[in-house]
Amino acid sequence: MDKFVKNITSQIFTFGIRAISDFLIIIMIAKLAGVSNLGIYSFAITFSLAARLILDLGFGMYLVREISKNKLLVNQYIVNMILILIITGPILILFTYLVSLITIIDIMKINAVTLCVIGLVFMSISSIFQTAFHAFQKMQYQTIVIFIQEFLFLSSSSIILYLKIDFIYIFSSYLFSRFIAMIFSGIIYNYKIHTIFLKFNKNFMYKLIKEALPFIANLFFTTVYARSAILVISYIMGDQATGLFEIALAFTIKGVVVSQIISKSLFPSLSNLFNVSPIDYDILSQKLIKIISIIAIVLCSIIFLYCPYIITFIISDDLSLSAIYLIRIMVVALYFKLLVIPIGDVLTTSNRQECRTKSVAIGALINIIGLFTLIPILGLTGAAITMLITEFVIFSCNFYFSIRNLKTYIIKFIFLGILNIGVAILVINLINITSLYSILLLCIIYLSMTLITNTITINEIKSLWFKILKV
Repeated sequence: MDKFVKNITSQIFTFGIRAISDFLIIIMIAKLAGVSNLGIYSFAITFSLAARLILDLGFGMYLVREISKNKLLVNQYIVNMILILIITGPILILFTYLVSLITIIDIMKINAVTLCVIGLVFMSISSIFQTAFHAFQKMQYQTIVIFIQEFLFLSSSSIILYLKIDFIYIFSSYLFSRFIAMIFSGIIYNYKIHTIFLKFNKNFMYKLIKEALPFIANLFFTTVYARSAILVISYIMGDQATGLFEIALAFTIKGVVVSQIISKSLFPSLSNLFNVSPIDYDILSQKLIKIISIIAIVLCSIIFLYCPYIITFIISDDLSLSAIYLIRIMVVALYFKLLVIPIGDVLTTSNRQECRTKSVAIGALINIIGLFTLIPILGLTGAAITMLITEFVIFSCNFYFSIRNLKTYIIKFIFLGILNIGVAILVINLINITSLYSILLLCIIYLSMTLITNTITINEIKSLWFKILKV
C-alpha cells in the first residue's frame, strides 16, 4: 500500500497536469478563437492520432508489464522500440501529409495535421522512455516530463491566443513542447534508469512484435471507437459541431483520467503479483474495482447535475443548451468507461489481453455502425448516444470475460454505488440550498452512505489517509 500511495500520488499529478492542460486549451480556444477554430484543433489532433496508432502499435502497456517482470532487459526493450520509431517516423510523416492532401481541402488543416504528426513522433519516443519510469515505479519522473511538456504548450498557446497571432502557431507550439519533453525523457532515463547504448536486436524485435499482437489490435480498435466520432462529425457537420462535441467530451469522457490514475498506479504491482502470489493478486484486483466504483458514481452524478452552472460561462447561450444535453448523455457513457479501465487492466495483467481486445473490437464495430446510422438522423445527439451504447457494450464484454468472483464483486459495488448516490441525490433535492453547498452536501451524504452500507470502512479510510500524509 505504501508503494501504491506513492504511485497514485505521482499519477494524480501526471494525469492531473495533462487533464487540466487539455481542458484549459479547449476552453481558451473556445473563448478566444471561437468554437469553429476549436473544431479545427480537435480535427487535427484526432486525424493525427492515426499516426500515433502506427507509431505506438500498442507496445506501451506491453512494455510496462514485461519490464516490471524482468528489469534487467529494460535497455533491450526501450532501445529496440526507439530505433523502430526513428526508422518509421519520417516515413509516416510523409505518408500522413500525402493522405491529408488527398482528403482535406483546407490548407490550414493540412498544415495543422502535419505539425501534429511530427509532434506525435517526438511524443511517441518520449512515451517509450516513460514506460521504463512506470515499470520501475519511478512515476515521479513521468510527472516531471509531463509538467514540462504541458507547461510549455499551455503557456505558449496562451500567448498566441491572447495576442491573436495566426492560429496555425498553436500547432507549432504543440510540436515544440513534445520535442522538449522527448529530450528530457531521454536524459532522465539515461541518468536515473539505465545508460543508453544503441544495439538493435532483430530476433528480440520479432519476439516483441509476436507477444504484443493483442496489444496492437487493442490499440487499433480503441483508436477507432474513441476518436472516430470527431472525424465523422467534422466531415458531415462542420467545424462548429466538432468544437461543440469536443467541449462535451472535455466535460465527460476525459474524466476517465480519474480511473487511469488509480488503475495505472497499481498496474506494475498487479503484473508482479499475478505470478508471485495469486491470492494477493485477487485481493488487490478487488480493491482496485472497489475504489473506482466508489469514485465513479459520485463523479458522474456531480457532472450530470451541475454541468449547467459551468457550461454557460464557456459558450454562448444558443449553444449551451445543446452542450448540456450532450454532456448528460455522455456522462452515463463515462460511468461505464471508468469501470472498464480497471476491469481491462485486470484482464491484461492476468495474461488475458486477447479478451480485452475482443471487447474493444466489438465496441469499435458497434461505434462505426452507430455513427454512420445515427448522426445523419439525430446529428450530435446521435453521436452521443452511439458513445453511450459503445461504452456499455465494451463494459458488458469485459464483465463477461472476468472471472466469476470478480463479476460478483463488480455487481455488488455497482448496486451499492447506485443506492448510496440515490439517497444523497434524494436528500439534496428536498433541501433548498445554493449549488456550491449542495455539491458539498452531496459528497458528505454519499460518504456517510458508503459507511452505513459498509461499502467502505472507517479503518480503510484511516489507513489510506495516514499513508497519504506519510507520502
